[in-house]
Amino acid sequence: MVDKRQVLEELLEAMIAEDEDVTVRAVCRRSDGIFKHATDITRNEARRRAVEGAIKKQETIRTAVNRSTKKSRGA
Repeated sequence: MVDKRQVLEELLEAMIAEDEDVTVRAVCRRSDGIFKHATDITRNEARRRAVEGAIKKQETIRTAVNRSTKKSRGA
C-alpha cells in the first residue's frame, strides 16, 4: 500500500523546488492518480495542513527571492 502522506510530502517539496504553484488541484494532477480528487486532500486534516504549509513556504521563498533580486538591482 502507498504511504499517501510520504507521497504528498515528496510532491510538495518537488513543486516548491521547481517553483510550480502549489495548489490542491496541482498536487492531484502530479500525483499520478494517488489523489484523484481535491477532496482526497482537503477532507483529510493532516493533508490539508501539509498543502497549506507548503503554500506558505513557497510564498516565503518567493518573497525572499524577490527582495534579494530588487536589492541586487538597486546596488
